[in-house]
Amino acid sequence: MANKYARLIEGTGVALLDTRKTRPQLRDFEKYASRVGGAINHRLGLDDCLMLKDTHLRTIDNLKEFVKKKRESVFRGLQKLKLSVKHLSKYKKLWMQAQILLCVII
Repeated sequence: MANKYARLIEGTGVALLDTRKTRPQLRDFEKYASRVGGAINHRLGLDDCLMLKDTHLRTIDNLKEFVKKKRESVFRGLQKLKLSVKHLSKYKKLWMQAQILLCVII
């Protein structure tokens, strides 16, 4: 399945990322299948990325300071910031800092 979508986006500059959600006992096999099919294994667990969704963003006053504190404490050495938002236009300043962006409406 990954190969089908990888071929569809070939040459567009868009990367196909696989999901963290795999079936029990099959993670290594499913991650391998995604990689062979042309997807990128971007996330293996909950601790390799700071993911912020719309619901989180509404409760954070100073996002820059929040991310800095999280990187210094809970996520030592964390490099990736992932945003999952429905309307990208609400978070223009923020998405420029993100390395991974999941968005429904631009």
